[in-house]
Amino acid sequence: MSELDKRSHHSDLETRVFLKIKKLLEDKSEDSSFKIEASEEICFLLEVYIPEMLSKKYSMWESESLDGILVERANKVKSHEIEIIGACILISDQTLTPFALYISIDTKHEKIDSYKILVGEPGSGRLKISGPPVGSMKAHKMLSNITRRLFNIAWSYSLISEER
Repeated sequence: MSELDKRSHHSDLETRVFLKIKKLLEDKSEDSSFKIEASEEICFLLEVYIPEMLSKKYSMWESESLDGILVERANKVKSHEIEIIGACILISDQTLTPFALYISIDTKHEKIDSYKILVGEPGSGRLKISGPPVGSMKAHKMLSNITRRLFNIAWSYSLISEER
């Protein structure tokens, strides 16, 4: 893929993520929680968006993909800001690893304004973040405890946008 094609693909993906987040935040009050099912389009978009964004800072993410997003908590933090907490499935070894995503959107300019992406905690596997196998009792326990552990996780990968 040429550099121009990569930028075009990223721009299209970012636009689709923006539009889906905008739709998710509509009709919800600030500081409210809501459910996001694994089969919703936003999860499929994040399976591509998260590795693509992380690959900007971490080259090893260029060859990693996600095979699922499991959301434990989704909140409308402010009028144009979403928080999504859960676990993602690493396609390379079908294990879970935690993630936290904070995205602020600019509805006037129809774009993502800022983001904070946190993925993984020390573990095994190629990226050293592999956790329990998908479908195991340990995976279920990890997902159900993630919000309680959120501020104690030693995040392996983080990407924070520049202030705009």
